[in-house]
Amino acid sequence: MCLEGRVAALLVALALVLPRVAGGRPLAVDPARSREGARVTVTLATANRQRLTNAAVVMRLETDPARERPPDDVAILADGSFVFSNVQPGAYRIHARAGTDSRTGPLLALYRIVVDTRDVSVTLTLLPGASVSGRLVADASKKVQPATFRGLRVHAPTADGSDVGDAAEADVSRDGSFTITGVSPGRHVLVVEGLRDPWLVLRVIHRGQDISDTGVEADSGQAIGDIRMTLTDAATEVSGTVRDAAGHAISGATVLIIPAAPEFWTRVSRRFGRTVSDAGGRYRYRGLPPGEYRVVASRLDAQDVYQPELLRQLSAAGVPLSLGPLGTPVIDLGLTLPAIPQRTSAR
Repeated sequence: MCLEGRVAALLVALALVLPRVAGGRPLAVDPARSREGARVTVTLATANRQRLTNAAVVMRLETDPARERPPDDVAILADGSFVFSNVQPGAYRIHARAGTDSRTGPLLALYRIVVDTRDVSVTLTLLPGASVSGRLVADASKKVQPATFRGLRVHAPTADGSDVGDAAEADVSRDGSFTITGVSPGRHVLVVEGLRDPWLVLRVIHRGQDISDTGVEADSGQAIGDIRMTLTDAATEVSGTVRDAAGHAISGATVLIIPAAPEFWTRVSRRFGRTVSDAGGRYRYRGLPPGEYRVVASRLDAQDVYQPELLRQLSAAGVPLSLGPLGTPVIDLGLTLPAIPQRTSAR
């Protein structure tokens, strides 16, 4: 299982090291390719020179992690190095992930670079990922406890959803404990999947601090423990009906509950609500934290939802919502049809 909208929908650049291509020859850069920007070459290594398998490298803009990059701008040299061509000036993050011949978990690396007009070459040393462990508990104020934690999984996606491959995850034991291994360097939020209605995550605490929104910063080989994830069956609920100008119910409309703060406009944020109206035009979304939002209904493809320019349009057109603790507002909506920005490459 994985979070909705896997990494492919968010890539700025993605390359997978395949064992061989047709004819048994490694991929190579075409030297005749036209140059529209800098070239970034990434070489992967391990601390003890192990052979790498199934490696992946992702490079994305710091300021626009949802921006896609055409795959033909990525190539692999005969020595296994990744080459990103036509890279425009800006600050980038490079995520790398690979397996080895041993039965250990994946090796990972995170590196930040600034590209101007000059070509850049970097060598990344891949190391074991971090581990994150903790426990699920029910809200102490509740007399009714979850019958069992069996079947639940805790995921640790990066805060901006920029994982290389699936987010690290782990099953929850019957006593509520969990340990996630192979967590990549960077900031991660924690998400529970498999909760039955009406249960949801109320808060996530680490060392006395609420990290529900901020997540934890992981580094290679680090052991992060004492995470406490509190579940509750009492939550806010936003509901209503989507109708056209004639008052007819609209089914299949995408309803977004957009937080006022743009830093929460990511697919893994607990403050971003997204659902679809049913056959009667009705929608319902539970569990948003108290705060300021805009509610809007539209016709959108999943890959368009998190475009910042589009969200700015929808937020401006949305119905204001000041959501209080355990609030249950009913907001009926019309359909908003924004100008969807044209998808551009990172050339």
